[in-house]
Amino acid sequence: SYAVVISPMSDIITLKALFAIKKVLRGNKETKTHVVSAIKDSECLIRFSTEKDVMIQIDALIARTISVSYRQAGLSKVLSSILSFEGSEFYLNNNKKYAQKTFGELTLNMINAVPIGILRNKNLILIPNENEKLLEGDELLYYSENKEGIKYNQEEIKYEKTVATNRNQEISREKDKKKNILIFGYNEKLNIIYQYFGKDIEKVVIVNSDCGQIERIRETATTRGDIVTEIVAEEINKCNLNKVVRNIDHIILLNDDSIDREKSDMVNMLLYLRLLNIREDLSIHYTIITELNFNQNKELIDNKYTNDFIVSSNITSMMLAQMVEDVRIRPLFLELLSTQGVNIIIKPYEEMLNNSSDLVSNIRHQLLQAGHIFLGYITTNSGETQYIYNPQSTENIKFKKDDRLILLGE
Repeated sequence: SYAVVISPMSDIITLKALFAIKKVLRGNKETKTHVVSAIKDSECLIRFSTEKDVMIQIDALIARTISVSYRQAGLSKVLSSILSFEGSEFYLNNNKKYAQKTFGELTLNMINAVPIGILRNKNLILIPNENEKLLEGDELLYYSENKEGIKYNQEEIKYEKTVATNRNQEISREKDKKKNILIFGYNEKLNIIYQYFGKDIEKVVIVNSDCGQIERIRETATTRGDIVTEIVAEEINKCNLNKVVRNIDHIILLNDDSIDREKSDMVNMLLYLRLLNIREDLSIHYTIITELNFNQNKELIDNKYTNDFIVSSNITSMMLAQMVEDVRIRPLFLELLSTQGVNIIIKPYEEMLNNSSDLVSNIRHQLLQAGHIFLGYITTNSGETQYIYNPQSTENIKFKKDDRLILLGE
């Protein structure tokens, strides 16, 4: 089959191109071509009768990315890596040698691939129970550098239930803790971000001195009666910036769509650097998610700080490419960018594992029993942050202080 990708441009031009392409395709009954496009205005969104054609709403996509990324430092970089086609990717395989093996056995014995789920009767089952067997006709969803050439243990390790760690109780308590969010700026994505805020959000403080935007912010706030919204309607200087960030867990910097896109990026980058200085000077801990328009502007910031940026054009392009690759895997990417179901989780290894040094196969084993898939880990060498994906099951990892695990889980 073939795919036509309509690159993001004005919504009117996108729709005209879409109608023209669909008209041509309707004239060819034998075609297996599907169309992937992106628009900005939700009123232009089209629901297609075929599952192969898809239209992405850009603002909703970026808002969902912000909503899942602000909670954990480095998550936006992990999302970008997973959405890209560099390194490991997600594949489906119907190799008959996996039939009748349990998901737990596959997790332990696939050396250079990580099982993620099962495609059964067109339904994608993510992180199935470890005792779930692959049936005839099932396809295994896995994370690997290559679709072919998957290595499997010659002497198969039997999957055995072990005593579960009680560390998940600590994670549950952390998830139940109420959080405060600080937002600078306003654009139409705020409405969607509010919809995706979890029940763990107690208070949102929004800094904005534009009278017209303040009214729209108040309207947005009424959609979530369970969240306290406070508007700081004043110009921010160094003194009141120090005050407003106290008791804040997460900070979101939104693009100002009412000004030039380059200028908007510069405003956010300067504010981002000021917030970093305050975080270090006052020894307080908050995550920062900064929305930017252009990737080249992100590259101007020191490498060690680029983990917290979301570049609209990058995320949109990568998602469009993934929508083309395999329509059967689309539900995975859409779920990863939601606040429900399976998400990417970044956790200190001490919270999840019993040992600081272990074989990857044992790490996979322990985490699967807790309902998580081990995708990789984040470490630091010589002051540089490194993201390690899909380590081989035969590798022995020695975790260092502050190393974090990259997981899939609910």
